[in-house]
Amino acid sequence: MQSLPGNTAGMHESSSLRPIVTAGFRYRGLWLTVVLGVVAATLLYVFLAPRKYISEMDILVQNKRGDEQITPSRINGEITINGVTEEQINSEIQLLISRGLANEVVDPGWTSQSETAMSPGQLKTHDKAVIDFEKHLSVNMVRKSNVIHVTYIASDPKTATDTLNLLLTAFLKKQEEIAQPPGTSKFFADQAASYKQQLDQAQEQLAAYQQKNDIVSLPDSEQSLDREINDAQTDLRATDAQISELTNQLGSQTHLLRTIPDSGYGFRARR
Repeated sequence: MQSLPGNTAGMHESSSLRPIVTAGFRYRGLWLTVVLGVVAATLLYVFLAPRKYISEMDILVQNKRGDEQITPSRINGEITINGVTEEQINSEIQLLISRGLANEVVDPGWTSQSETAMSPGQLKTHDKAVIDFEKHLSVNMVRKSNVIHVTYIASDPKTATDTLNLLLTAFLKKQEEIAQPPGTSKFFADQAASYKQQLDQAQEQLAAYQQKNDIVSLPDSEQSLDREINDAQTDLRATDAQISELTNQLGSQTHLLRTIPDSGYGFRARR
């Protein structure tokens, strides 16, 4: 009896699967142990592994100062370009991951302290904290955009959020320092001190003049004069009202006298 080609293929498939099924049944205990071990390890990792929280923020990079380009046109002699280049975005990223900002985030006010006055233990603890911060920080540029995406991983959500807020504050402060020309803060501080000194001298001269001429206070004198003028105006209005009332009474009396008829009798004065 001859077998068909299709039946021959089925027999080959069944013969190739038979050793696998036979090995599965023979070593079913080992297979079950492996499966249960993998499931148990997964459950242990899910329940016992420390939780991690991710805090994210996006920073939009803008060109505050436009690049002026001169053109041959007479009407519009300049063209301002405010585009942001890839180099500028990379510079902002390098600033975000710089050691200076990491020092400020880990220990605010670190840059204002002298490292020579610190002990080796303090420096070692600070360096370890900076390394841990840099390990959990991720700064990337969003493709085809002017946005920098920053993430930080921590064991609790509050720490993650507070850390990114400190990083953002230090980043903005550093940007302000970079944007200011060198020596600007010292110039304004000197000008403010000079103006304050001039104001103090003027106030001292005014106080000496008032004391010399027995002037208590110019604002007080002005207020006193205003009160006197207001009182005089009030008295004047009251006097005008009295005069108007007396004038009306006199007019009414005069009208009554004119209405009295003449009786023809006269009066004599007795001696």
